[in-house]
Amino acid sequence: MRYLLVFCLLFFSIFTNAQQKYYLNINAADKDTGFLTKNFSYEKEFSDSISRTGELKKLLTHLYDKGYLEAAYAFIGRDSSRVSYNLFVGPQWQWAQLSNGNIEGVILDRVGFREKLYIRKPFNIAQINGLLDKLLSYCENNGYPFASVYLDSFKIDQNQLSARIFLTKNKLITIDSIKLKGDVNISYRYLANYLGFRLPSIYHEDLVKKSAVRLKELPFLTEEKPAQILFQDRYASILLHLKKKNASNFDFVLGVLPNSNTTGKLLITGDGRMNLINPFGKGESLNLRFNQLQSRTTEMRLQGSYPYILNMPFGIDASFDLYKNDTLYLEVKEQIGIQYLFTGVNYVKVYFRNTGNSILSVDTLSILQTKQLPSYVAFNTNFYGVEYQFERLDYRINPQRGVAMLFSGEAGNRRVKKDPRIMQLQDPFQPEFNFNSLYDSVDLNEKQFRVTGSIDKYWRLTGRSSIKSSYHIGAIISNSIFENELYHIGGFRFLRGFDEQSIFASQYHVATLEYHYFLSLNSFAYLFFDAGYVENTALVPHTYDAPLGFGAGLNFETKAGVFGISYALGRQKDNPVEFRSAKIHFGYINYF
Repeated sequence: MRYLLVFCLLFFSIFTNAQQKYYLNINAADKDTGFLTKNFSYEKEFSDSISRTGELKKLLTHLYDKGYLEAAYAFIGRDSSRVSYNLFVGPQWQWAQLSNGNIEGVILDRVGFREKLYIRKPFNIAQINGLLDKLLSYCENNGYPFASVYLDSFKIDQNQLSARIFLTKNKLITIDSIKLKGDVNISYRYLANYLGFRLPSIYHEDLVKKSAVRLKELPFLTEEKPAQILFQDRYASILLHLKKKNASNFDFVLGVLPNSNTTGKLLITGDGRMNLINPFGKGESLNLRFNQLQSRTTEMRLQGSYPYILNMPFGIDASFDLYKNDTLYLEVKEQIGIQYLFTGVNYVKVYFRNTGNSILSVDTLSILQTKQLPSYVAFNTNFYGVEYQFERLDYRINPQRGVAMLFSGEAGNRRVKKDPRIMQLQDPFQPEFNFNSLYDSVDLNEKQFRVTGSIDKYWRLTGRSSIKSSYHIGAIISNSIFENELYHIGGFRFLRGFDEQSIFASQYHVATLEYHYFLSLNSFAYLFFDAGYVENTALVPHTYDAPLGFGAGLNFETKAGVFGISYALGRQKDNPVEFRSAKIHFGYINYF
């Protein structure tokens, strides 16, 4: 019983101390009673004495910032939980004048200094500190990292203060080189341009501070420790500690799909890509893609880019595309563009593209019977376009948060080419019919506009899970559209659950929602749902549909690379979901 009594007393003492409050009472001795409630209110109740003392200091600092430079406390007394002070505020000091001492007028204009802002105005310490910081920042970003600024020539007349502001620039510093430590293969000239330095360049503190952020956005290297600035007389060097990071990759996807044309058999599709990032150490890239996604259909793409031509923030971009659709037609695209480079992989580009489409075979029997042109015609189109890419991801290979977007818009002039095989046709039952007249129903020279884009947004939920939301758009704007100039969508990379490139559309909108559960840095399991809207105005009558795709997948990393498998189902044209039509894909990615 005695121990129980001691325990209860001890518990009651601890509980009482835990509930104790501390109070603060301040009386403005030389001001009216409303002074501390209108402009300088303060907290009066605290959970500990340290917070109470901090509130005293906070109020005094606030008074100094507003020009009450003579403010001070006088202790009155205390009891067990309350302390009381008299506050002598004193007069509010004012600037009589703050004038220029020796600073160039252009510098004062850049930092927004005006003498009239300091004539008969309340003295404000924060305002003065802000002005001094702006002056120092301007100097640091214009070649003078060792500049100093100060107030001098003080005069006091009652409660008014006069002073002059002076600047000592010290040495003009020039950055003449960038030095590297580490195993990364990268051109000094590329790094200088990428970081914003045009060597030799006057010292720029903001660019130095931002270098870590900008280097982090490069996919092929990582910064092992912060950059160092080496000063020697009037020159400075930037020492970067960089390590190579694998960014080039080879990947392929194999699809096992039910063949709708051959009952009981499977169709094997393949899509292979090789992306070379910085292969020669100048920040360039080279991409090759080759696939066979449908029976007797082949696609190839070759693209390359080279940044910072002539040490300017411009790069050149070129690509070649070939698409052969069975024995129907052959499409060739040749494009060249000029990029204006921002940070990381971000850019805006203007480009020219020539698109040529030739017909491989003509169904003359159908033309003789219908007296109509086929849905595929030969044409040539010259496009002029603008493209914008922006990417800000926490980890480019397998992001958990961030955003990536790519949009382009282009305008062109399509010229239909008359096919001699059609014009030379003769109908034995109607010999007077001129098949050349079939082209009278077609505008041989027509304007066309195209818009394409995508945006991916990653939302981190927990340390092991995230949500990916995406939106893709493509639209052809033209009075007439032929089947051999439509978009081809559907398949593993875009609108899953359908045969590869099996959906032809003159306009499409696809929204995607994915849940990712991360197993390791480059391994994750995922669930996905794709919802689309497609139009095909090349057909008569026009067709519209809202295809849906859903499924699950797994990407897992091994020493040999990243392997993936996915299972997808789709529903199209209000048809029910059929599990026997499921699409299974196997993928592999190797970074080197």
